[in-house]
Amino acid sequence: MKSFILPLYICLGILMAYYGQVLGLVDSTIFGILPRTNSGLLGIVTSPLIHGDLEHLIGNLSVLFPLLILLRWVYKRKFMAVLSFLWLFTGFAVWVMARNSFHIGASGVVYAVQTFLLFSGVVKRLPWMMAVGGVSIMLFGGGFLMGLLPIEPHVSWESHLLGAVVGALAAWVFKNIGPTKKHKKTRTLFKDEYELFDVKYKS
Repeated sequence: MKSFILPLYICLGILMAYYGQVLGLVDSTIFGILPRTNSGLLGIVTSPLIHGDLEHLIGNLSVLFPLLILLRWVYKRKFMAVLSFLWLFTGFAVWVMARNSFHIGASGVVYAVQTFLLFSGVVKRLPWMMAVGGVSIMLFGGGFLMGLLPIEPHVSWESHLLGAVVGALAAWVFKNIGPTKKHKKTRTLFKDEYELFDVKYKS
C-alpha cells in the first residue's frame, strides 16, 4: 500500500490540473515550457501537469502510474528525492535545449523513470533491477525508441530524449542510494571457536 498511495496522489494531482484546464482555470501557455524564456521557467516544475487533451492525459497517466509504483517500491524513502531529480532536471534540459515551442505533458518524466530503473540495475549490477527496467520499457513504453525520434511534429520528442538522458545520468548520481548488491560474508573460525565445538585443527 505504501508503494501505491504516493504515486496515486501524484497522478490525482495531474488529473486535477487537467480538470483545471477544462474549466479554463489553467493556461498551458503559462504552465508549459517555452525554452530559453523567462516565462517558460515555471514550466520546468509545472509542465508535466499540463496535457493537450484527454487522450494525451490518459496515455501518459496509464504509463506513469505503474512506473511510479515501481519506483516507490524499489527506492522507498528515497522515492521523492529520485523523482524530484528526474522531474526537475528533465524540465530544465528541455528549457535549455528543446526547440522554440510549448512543451507540455508528463512523457518526459515517463522516459526518465524508465531509463533510470534500467540503468540503475546496470550501474548497481543488480540483474533483477535490470529486468524491472527492461520489462517496464517493454510493457509501458511500446513505442519507446520511436518516441526518441523527431517523427511527429506535434510531439515533444525532445522531452522524451532528454528525459531518457536524465534518467541514465540519475542512475549514476543515485548509485549509492537505494538497493545495492549484497556480498556474502565469510566468517573465519579462530582457535577458540574450534575448541568450543571440539573440532581438531592443524596449527
